Amino acid sequence: PEDADVQRVAKHMFDPFEYLMLRHAAGLLRTDFAAALGKVSYHVPCHLRVQNLGLKTRDLLKLVPGTIVEVIERCSGHNGTYGVKSEYRAAAVKIGRPVAERKSCKRRLTSRERSIPSKAAPVKLDARMTPDSSTEK
Repeated sequence: PEDADVQRVAKHMFDPFEYLMLRHAAGLLRTDFAAALGKVSYHVPCHLRVQNLGLKTRDLLKLVPGTIVEVIERCSGHNGTYGVKSEYRAAAVKIGRPVAERKSCKRRLTSRERSIPSKAAPVKLDARMTPDSSTEK
């Protein structure tokens, strides 16, 4: 971790949604989304707790007008291949049952949120969406 080359690489590595929210903060992310998403359940991956990035995926989803984000912060028992290997199936099902059987988002879309028009073309990344120019290259 103290190696200069490792530090240089680490300085340029981003979680995908961390990167998109940095672009948003810099005014470089188009937010004229084509359609409202309605109610969305977002399962927070367990590894985000140790990365200490915050909920960037949730924050990005909330930028889409007409979108309600229900955050699920509970282990689903299905990290990587754990939940699909036969030897772990029983444990994965037991761990994930509360997530799978949870009640859906209770808040309903308002008539205003339902009426938000779909107006924009799909967002395409372009050369302006590059890491912050202040970072070392």
